[in-house]
Amino acid sequence: MPLIISHPSTNPEIRKIEDEIAAKKEQVAKLIAVEKGKIITDYTFQNKSGNDILLSKIFGDNAELIIIFYMGIHCKYCTLWGDNYNGISKPLNDRAGFVVVSNETPKEQQKIRKDRGWDFDMFSRKNNFFAEDLGFVGEEGNPLPGVA
Repeated sequence: MPLIISHPSTNPEIRKIEDEIAAKKEQVAKLIAVEKGKIITDYTFQNKSGNDILLSKIFGDNAELIIIFYMGIHCKYCTLWGDNYNGISKPLNDRAGFVVVSNETPKEQQKIRKDRGWDFDMFSRKNNFFAEDLGFVGEEGNPLPGVA
């Protein structure tokens, strides 16, 4: 018996769903374009020493900032990603600031950094609503992973 393989796009039902997905992606892209450039509050974070630092100062000399939302040591996937940021944070810093923010206190963050050997900057968002305002907190108040 011959084996016949058909590309999924030849199936009309699959093609219809693919078209719907493409339309939704376009809709999302338009909504993101509207949000782009939206001015946000100059939030206050805590650095590794526990001192307050404004979001605008975290940029350093860079015009752009990559912010990773870390869910905490309890999230094994976030921690795995963190282990890999060591390799990319320095090259990224040549073009944009690169930081990780989480709800842990600076002391808790320092322990995580030491235990994992992380050398990138981490800032505590424990005392602000940065993650909530940007949509990185779930309905039940749990942190969500993401990049901004």
